[in-house]
Amino acid sequence: MQQYNNGPEKEIRAGAVSISVWHNKGRSGQGGSFDYKTVSVSKRYQQNNQWKTTSSFRLEDIPKLITLLQEIYKHLLLNDKDLIELQAG
Repeated sequence: MQQYNNGPEKEIRAGAVSISVWHNKGRSGQGGSFDYKTVSVSKRYQQNNQWKTTSSFRLEDIPKLITLLQEIYKHLLLNDKDLIELQAG
């Protein structure tokens, strides 16, 4: 069985904007388990000499978000067997 750590499976950034892929385990109503992935989007900024994170973005962040989302989708599509089968299906 594959071991998972608490960190993201993959993280990419463009400046202060970043996208992370997380590998999760869930339980079905019948007691079985399944794996699934989630994607989080964030932006780091500094305020009063402290680093903070937000999920709000400015207009000029949108091109970075689009590029990062396309790259993460490509990573998932090329590396996730379930997505490959779904696209072929």
